[in-house]
Formats: sequence, C-alpha cells, structure tokens
Amino acid sequence: LSIFLFQPIFAGVLMVVIKHSVNQVLPAKSIFSYFGYWKRLWVLPVLTTAISTIDFYFADVFWVSFVFLLVFAYIIVSYYLYVPLIVEKKLFIWPALEASRKIISYHFVRTFFFLVTLFLIAVASVLTLGIAYIWTLPWIYNATGIFYRDIAGVSN
Repeated sequence: LSIFLFQPIFAGVLMVVIKHSVNQVLPAKSIFSYFGYWKRLWVLPVLTTAISTIDFYFADVFWVSFVFLLVFAYIIVSYYLYVPLIVEKKLFIWPALEASRKIISYHFVRTFFFLVTLFLIAVASVLTLGIAYIWTLPWIYNATGIFYRDIAGVSN
C-alpha cells in the first residue's frame, strides 16, 4: 500500500525540484497531482522488493546472496532515473526502464558514486537523531533534480 501511495508523491516532489533546477516554478500542491501515474510507478519498487526477498531466503549460501546483491545494486543504479522519466517525459514502464538503463550506462560509475555519496550523507544525518535530516533530505532531492537535469535533460 505504501508503494502505491508514496511513489506518486515521490514523483511529485522530484518534479518540483527538477522544474526548480531549470528555473521553472511549480506550485507546492502539484506534488499531489501525479497519482494518475501510479500504474506505471509501482513496477520498480515491487521488483527490488522481490529481489531483496529472494536474497533473504538464500542468505545462508554466500555466493548466491552475493550475486543477488550485485544484481540489486545494478538495478538500483541503472534504473535510478525511472520515476522522473515516467513523469517528466511521459514514458511507459518498459521504455522508461530502457531509457534509464541506457542513459545511466554511459555514466554508471558517476551515478554509482553519486548514490553512494547521497546514501552516506543520509546515514550521517540520521545518526544525528534525525535532526540534520531536516536539511539533508531537501538537499538530496535537489541534488537528484540537478543530476537528472544534467544527465537526461528537462523538456518544457
């Protein structure tokens, strides 16, 4: 249920920061205007949840768990631009997945270290009992919007 509820809100927040990165203004209420995309936005979270669940069942076998971990990391990095491509470019599920994979494949190492940096910043801010998360979460969203703008471009 949370996937179907929060993915459209996540897409709305991403669209606000993406449009802000190119000096366009969207009203704050537009965060809630992407619920029409819920049928397209649920695929990737369900896929990653399934992979992590399968990995949990094979946790006793090291090499199988390691392979699933590598697949999971590849999927997270390669399909990082899946949500903004669906919402901003109005792509469907498979074309958005393929476009994200093709865009990221040229910048895989850059994207990987960008995501690791964002993860470490988020972990460090949570370690302050969540106080710093008030500032780092909007910063992470803005960094994601700028990253999308620089890698995929923003249409008008």
